[in-house]
Amino acid sequence: MPSKPASGRAWCFEVSPQRQQLRQQLAQLEQVLRQLGLWSSQAPEPAAIASQLPFCADTLAFEEWLQWVFLPRLQGMLDQAQPLPSQCGLRPMGEQSLLHLGRRRVDLLRLLEQIDHQVQSAQ
Repeated sequence: MPSKPASGRAWCFEVSPQRQQLRQQLAQLEQVLRQLGLWSSQAPEPAAIASQLPFCADTLAFEEWLQWVFLPRLQGMLDQAQPLPSQCGLRPMGEQSLLHLGRRRVDLLRLLEQIDHQVQSAQ
């Protein structure tokens, strides 16, 4: 059994290529949300984030949910090497929720679909 390194930190586990790719896609998601002007510097109220509905649909816009719930939660799961959800359903929700973007939503929807696929394959 390996001992702790001299720094006192626990040994790092090898990260799968699927999880590395997912981490890159999450960074891309933040970048695309910023480019589209959908990134907010103002956090929603804690009660809004605590919604029990999928995607906090009763309290947050989809892009707010992506920023304040999905991204931190998934990044935390990756950081802690926790199991990922079996599915996300980001693309279908994005198709409905991002209609106001018109053609500008195409790249974002494509990225959401890629993240959906990557989450499933990174199990």
